[in-house]
Amino acid sequence: MGCDLIISGTLGINISNMRMGMADFGEGRKPCWVILDCPKYVYPDCLVYQCPEKPCWENEYTQNEVLLGIKRECKYCKVFKIYNNDRD
Repeated sequence: MGCDLIISGTLGINISNMRMGMADFGEGRKPCWVILDCPKYVYPDCLVYQCPEKPCWENEYTQNEVLLGIKRECKYCKVFKIYNNDRD
């Protein structure tokens, strides 16, 4: 269950309206779905899109993993290579 569902279900708040004021990992960075060119019908259902306060590699799964049935190897991903060093 993503952040949208948790917040909407418990508090009745639309997270997309809150996203503008949140201090999140993605602030000032290109999101992974842009870097990886994820289709617009895929990324809105992804935990990474729904929970922008942390990077993709800290989420339980990504929508591409669900749809493609793969397990990601973050250390080889260009998003991880670009932004993981920022967190140190």
